[in-house]
Amino acid sequence: MPESIVPKQFGAPLGMYSHGMIVAGGELVVVAGQVGVRPDGGLAGADVVAQTRQALENVRAVLEAAGASMRDVVRFQTFLTSADDIQGFMKARAEVFPEYFP
Repeated sequence: MPESIVPKQFGAPLGMYSHGMIVAGGELVVVAGQVGVRPDGGLAGADVVAQTRQALENVRAVLEAAGASMRDVVRFQTFLTSADDIQGFMKARAEVFPEYFP
């Protein structure tokens, strides 16, 4: 399992992320950008929470197909189209990463 790095001079992160991660050598799974689209091609919902949940479910499906899980994630990059979407995104993200912040 990856280990979060908190340098003594930094203190705890100010948000839902880790300053760095230590991972053991082995396989690396790279997941392409995912969006809030269901497997049938339809948009998961009109709001950012529903779309984020679906995007994260899509990530989970790719990881599981590779024999991995969300606990194996060490880097997480997000692009939102509006600052107004941040709160909804953070809500959905916290459901998947409640205490683990890649």
